[in-house]
Amino acid sequence: MTRIKSTNARCIATELHDLLQAYGERNWSPGVQEVAALLQEGDLAGAASSYKAMLGGNGSFSDFYLHADDLATRRRLNEPLDRLREQLWLALDL
Repeated sequence: MTRIKSTNARCIATELHDLLQAYGERNWSPGVQEVAALLQEGDLAGAASSYKAMLGGNGSFSDFYLHADDLATRRRLNEPLDRLREQLWLALDL
């Protein structure tokens, strides 16, 4: 079961990393990549700890969004980002 969770979480983390890279994000992308690497190694607890640390406090990854001047475009851009963050949180049992 842990291996399945780890594989699922790794797929989500990789998709999240790819999304960030597609928009040129360079601040949070390395942290998400580290989470994926820890999951690749089977370190579910380490990945959970690292991801949780990224989300705490003001200015954290939970506050990050993809910018667009137009509100409708900004919402459209950020839907997959918000979905992946939530899915990763759940996959890591946080």
